[in-house]
Amino acid sequence: MFQYNLTLSNPFDVGLSGLDLFGAHTVFGLTDLSIIAAPQDVGHDPSADWSFFPPLAGVVDELNYFALSQSADVHPGESVSGFFFRSVVDPRTLPPDGFVLFRDYDLIDATGHQIPEPSSLLLLSVGVMLLRRTSYCWRGTSQERTLTSL
Repeated sequence: MFQYNLTLSNPFDVGLSGLDLFGAHTVFGLTDLSIIAAPQDVGHDPSADWSFFPPLAGVVDELNYFALSQSADVHPGESVSGFFFRSVVDPRTLPPDGFVLFRDYDLIDATGHQIPEPSSLLLLSVGVMLLRRTSYCWRGTSQERTLTSL
């Protein structure tokens, strides 16, 4: 599983209140069940949140992010980060036009990286089991001491 982090930059003279990622389903395999997030509390303003409409396989092939209020807009010359989604598509295998937004503008900085896989969860589980066993053994030893001293 890979996480793609997006930063939206605004080179225009007006604020931006939306971000459309075309090919979200066909290129990245995103669906309405995918893990997707949008920026919250932009500029430390609790009302400045973004939201999104996920792609619907076979119906809509876009991931649409949108600002819920004007205070969340990306003002001219500024940028907002906090957009992300998780996909099974390795960033190294993306086609050159994988991030198609606007043909003539470079509005996003996109990075993709691998997130912890089940092997990490396995190691965590082993650690938890060892801790529980140690706790159980320690408890058993203290109970034996109590019974022996009586």
